[in-house]
Amino acid sequence: IFGSALWFLCGVRESTPFAMAGGATAKKLGVRIFRSLVPYGQAQSLQTAIHCARKNAFVPDTLLILQHPSVVTVGKRAEVGLKSIKTDEATLKELKCDVLKSDRGGDVTYHGPGQIVVYPIVHLRERKLGARKYVEKLENVMIEVAKKHGITNAKGQMKNENDGSDMSGVWVGKKKLGAVGVKISGGVTSHGFALNSETDLEFFRGHIMPCGLEGMDVTSLKELVGGEVKRERLEVEIVDAFAKEYGYTEVYTRRC
Repeated sequence: IFGSALWFLCGVRESTPFAMAGGATAKKLGVRIFRSLVPYGQAQSLQTAIHCARKNAFVPDTLLILQHPSVVTVGKRAEVGLKSIKTDEATLKELKCDVLKSDRGGDVTYHGPGQIVVYPIVHLRERKLGARKYVEKLENVMIEVAKKHGITNAKGQMKNENDGSDMSGVWVGKKKLGAVGVKISGGVTSHGFALNSETDLEFFRGHIMPCGLEGMDVTSLKELVGGEVKRERLEVEIVDAFAKEYGYTEVYTRRC
């Protein structure tokens, strides 16, 4: 299980500082940005390995930034989430879209090319952060990134008008721009958030009921700004916003 994590650790040691400030009390963050699509199962295995290494203090807090091939994932409440998939699995397979169960929180969602997925492996106990505050900060990261693109009306968690329940993620009006789904084990996080950049929104609209929320729509940065969104710029903005929101003073990044 440590193979992938040790590979990552070597990568952190070889990385060039993304930003540096601080001294003996510096809070370190290792960042790995993947250029190619990463299959969902492979990303889960990598998270598991790094999560174990982080819990045992072999690696610093870690941020994985990537994109997945088309996949519909169902959270821990699979019996509920599966009901939110509109299209049968055989048809989705024909569209080269897998349906996979995940150990994260939340209902059903879609990942695919054009969507930036961010998996923080963060030791919450060391940072003295509770689960709710951690999720709020993830939402804040996406809100700050949206502002960089002129979107000033993005908001975090909102109330479901139908039943009054809390709806996590980032919203622009009644359209969801970014989703949050996390797992916390042993005080260390995995999974994280997905920000729609240039995502094919028809996959959401045509095949699933995002997060099991009937009547709610999705959107993307491309749709909101009416033009292309540069991937590398967006990745840098996410790293910068994450580091500022969580107070990291030393950030090391590597693209692979």
